[in-house]
Amino acid sequence: MTRYILIASGKGGTGKTSCSINLAAAFTYFNKDVILVDANIYNPNLSINLGIINPIKNMQEVLLGKYHILEAIHNHSSRMRIVPLSISSSYITKMDLSNFKRVLYGIDGLADFVFIDGTSGNNIDTIHLINAVNEIIIITNPDTASLTDAMKTIRLANYYKKPVRGIILNKTTPNDFYTSQDVENLMKTEVLGSIELNHLIPMANHYKDSILNLYPLDRSSLGFKKIASDLLNEYFEFKVENKGFFSRFVKLK
Repeated sequence: MTRYILIASGKGGTGKTSCSINLAAAFTYFNKDVILVDANIYNPNLSINLGIINPIKNMQEVLLGKYHILEAIHNHSSRMRIVPLSISSSYITKMDLSNFKRVLYGIDGLADFVFIDGTSGNNIDTIHLINAVNEIIIITNPDTASLTDAMKTIRLANYYKKPVRGIILNKTTPNDFYTSQDVENLMKTEVLGSIELNHLIPMANHYKDSILNLYPLDRSSLGFKKIASDLLNEYFEFKVENKGFFSRFVKLK
């Protein structure tokens, strides 16, 4: 049975799209069949970050009824399948997500997981996306504004009786005012993991791929794999090569 997971953020700039790409890549690492859907109709950065620019068959055309969603699936070199949006501004005034759930279920049974990179903010489009999925993962940063807006998204999910699987605390630094425990206490929601602020993530976006594929032993890559292993209840073991005579194994459960 296909599981539909919304990757949501109460505000822009949290790194939601990068987390969507890398979490989907982490599920693929564990041999799960993943389709990644770009539903950020006003700022389709996922499609840009994966190098699918202005495809003729895109999610806007699917929502407008011109194509079936199966026709808009594009294969990516990372083994993920992508349903992209066009970056053309001509669609902006034509689009809403009122029929998103109906068109989305056209891919039911074709993947283990469908990740939806949602719109930023808390609005009617967010509500349509919440109602289309099985569960939600919240992306936020350890600052007051991001946490406040993330709390609003969690309240929306609770109102519509959709489970929030947890929070990914993104762009963390050693000097953050809020710790993971602080965030859990404040939000009453589990923090699935923390991803450090990392210049390699925008580098991966530049090269149109996930950080997991380009830098598989980077701390952020391992962090996404650890989050995925916990969500999937998979055993995760990785080997870090040192320059000396020894290597070390790190096992995460």
